[in-house]
Amino acid sequence: MAKKNITINDLADLMQKGFVKAEKDTDKKIDDLAVMVQKGFAEITGDMATKSEMNKRFEQVDKRLDAMVTKAEMNRRFDGLEDRVLASHQKRIEKLEAEVKDLREMFAM
Repeated sequence: MAKKNITINDLADLMQKGFVKAEKDTDKKIDDLAVMVQKGFAEITGDMATKSEMNKRFEQVDKRLDAMVTKAEMNRRFDGLEDRVLASHQKRIEKLEAEVKDLREMFAM
């Protein structure tokens, strides 16, 4: 094969063409990446609640928290329930004791 002489101008043209091709390839990659990022962002933001939706949700939570009874109030309610149950049991026990006493007296005769 015969050797071909390449001039500096030929070499400069080859390098210029290489840079132009690399620039086009890089631009294409950047454009493709930008499209991917936009699609991903659209997917993420599509599922996100708006500010007004979040405010509505927080208002609902606030209402539920306001409606909740405090621990002290629950303890007071349970104490009242316990007192009523104990008083009821006390009356029933006293009644049973009186009936047992009556039965003993009746059989003792």
